[in-house]
Amino acid sequence: MLTSVKNYPVGCQVTQTTAQRRLLVIDDDHAVLFALKRLFDSPEVEVDTCDSLESAMLLIDSNCYQLVLTDLCFSETVLDAGIEISAYIKSTQPDAKVILWTGSEGHSLKEKAKAARVDFFFQKPLSAQIIKSIMENLYF
Repeated sequence: MLTSVKNYPVGCQVTQTTAQRRLLVIDDDHAVLFALKRLFDSPEVEVDTCDSLESAMLLIDSNCYQLVLTDLCFSETVLDAGIEISAYIKSTQPDAKVILWTGSEGHSLKEKAKAARVDFFFQKPLSAQIIKSIMENLYF
């Protein structure tokens, strides 16, 4: 289990009333990062992207996120890195919502995601429309 280097930024209020919402996308596929940043980046939504566990932790430690979209297996060195980063963000920014996706199958993955307090867990492929619908359901 990951341990926090520090608590999330002082005064970090992760609420749906925040004027500019912040989204973090984590995936090792740079095409996915590029596509999702283009899809969601707007004057109302600031999108950060990263492709490693270390980068994700640094971003989480220095920013307030309302939503994190993460692949399960985005790290070559950490098995189920998406579960680890989901648990990490929930421990440091408990109001942040997490959407986790994977190309893998298995009942144990769903149980791990539930234990990490993931809000939505899906199998790939995932269309942009499905992601948008989920985000609306999370009031993002």
